Amino acid sequence: MDAVFLKLLNMSITASWLILAVLILRLLLKKAPKWVLCVLWAMIAIRLIYPFSIESTLSLVPSAETISVETTWFSPIPDINSGIPVINNTVNPIIRGAFKPESGASVNPLQIYLYVAGIIWASGVLAMMCYAMLSYVRLKKRVSEATQLRDNIWLCDEVKSPFILGIVRPRVYLSSSIDEAQMKHVISHETAHLRRKDHWWKPLGFALLTVYWFNPLVWVAYILLCRDIELACDEKVIRAYSKDGKRAYSEALLSCSESRKMIVACPLAFGEIGVKERVKSVLNYKKPAFWIIFIAVAACIAFAVFFLTNPTPHSKEDNGLKYYLTIAADNVASIQVSTPYKSGGGQHADGSLYEKGEKVYLESLDGLTDLSGVTVTALDKKGNVIYALSVPEGAGGAMNSAFAFASHGWLLASTDPEEATSNINNAMVITSAEFDIDNDGTKESCMLSYGPTSGVFSFVFSVTHDGVEKYRNTFITHHGNLEFLEKDGSTVLRHTYQEFANSAEETHDYDISVNEGHIILSENGDRIPYLG
Repeated sequence: MDAVFLKLLNMSITASWLILAVLILRLLLKKAPKWVLCVLWAMIAIRLIYPFSIESTLSLVPSAETISVETTWFSPIPDINSGIPVINNTVNPIIRGAFKPESGASVNPLQIYLYVAGIIWASGVLAMMCYAMLSYVRLKKRVSEATQLRDNIWLCDEVKSPFILGIVRPRVYLSSSIDEAQMKHVISHETAHLRRKDHWWKPLGFALLTVYWFNPLVWVAYILLCRDIELACDEKVIRAYSKDGKRAYSEALLSCSESRKMIVACPLAFGEIGVKERVKSVLNYKKPAFWIIFIAVAACIAFAVFFLTNPTPHSKEDNGLKYYLTIAADNVASIQVSTPYKSGGGQHADGSLYEKGEKVYLESLDGLTDLSGVTVTALDKKGNVIYALSVPEGAGGAMNSAFAFASHGWLLASTDPEEATSNINNAMVITSAEFDIDNDGTKESCMLSYGPTSGVFSFVFSVTHDGVEKYRNTFITHHGNLEFLEKDGSTVLRHTYQEFANSAEETHDYDISVNEGHIILSENGDRIPYLG
């Protein structure tokens, strides 16, 4: 149930962008034929029905999956990926504060909320179905004593406003007291509905509303669909009418109108929806010029290209980039990888545990040059989260083949991390100081400069004496301020940074030493990972 609801929730969010786009287009296409608007609503129906879509670089949909399964079930840092940084940066801190799992918890809090939401959703669907069935039964009872006028046209004393009832064998029901002069206009309207198959499309729209009842924009779309269906049908009838014919048709509209506050599932009632707007539209109707029709059709085609497609992982290239995760904990049984575009993961074929320090190949990241928003989660055999390494939004853009990202000993690195030490001579200096780094009795010149990796913060720690380089390492860490300072009689490296935009500032003082030719930066046993 919760998995179904999560899928529908993501499809609903995606369709919401289309609905907003159609609302804008309705304002821009006021002079276009009304059937164009029905075509646009049909495209939204396609989005709401089909769970799959082709990928395109032209897609304007921000994100194909706003809330991923991994975020809900596995991630210790729950977040969304709307595809819009402003929304992510605003919403994610709230989500992390409200739904971050407790240490040692057996389930993610979002799982519980999603399960409850799934039950509420199913209850709402059931209520909507009951309403539709009750409406149908009441209408059938209301017209049970109708008499046939001809073909599929029936007269009934209980009918105040004409409507169509039925999907397979639809019938047109008219009031027994309807004026003969108005009847031909009413029948022409209802016949136009049948020719356009509106007695199929409106129930389909209500069926989608039943499934996506939790989305207010879907309610807006259904109400406007019903209105646009009527306007399109009016246009189909009156396009050959004279001025007097349009006036007579408008009088029929006013005469047969009936005030209804409830959204009815089955009938397509003549004069039921937006009478004032429809009368105005009928009286002011002019056949649209060819260029207006051309622009409207072009708009529909463009809409399909831009909104019926999913965004492609535009940063994924056939560049040979592969990524590996260095395990930094015991009892890791499986790895889950979540990206804004897809998810993946794996485990040893024999079910054995990963060893601490083992490099795990992450196939789902192949070719990506932008790892912003990527989360790699390590799980034990029971599915409990051991640790998760997340690349923050904006911290993983425009990666080169020397990319690496580290957190608490876990290292996510590309195929060739050695390239991170290239072009060091061109690096910009951050700060420098002179002190005895290796306790050999002489002071060395120690310099920090910006590293060669892009998208994440790296710096190069180089040590020279008398113009000769003795040591050099490239470190990967959080973007922040670095400075040398004296503390307790020795030189330390102070690192001040914010892990996330809304998180508190952190300060760490790292002891500096040399071991086997490598510079070591450590604080209470925790080291800043280095590339070379």
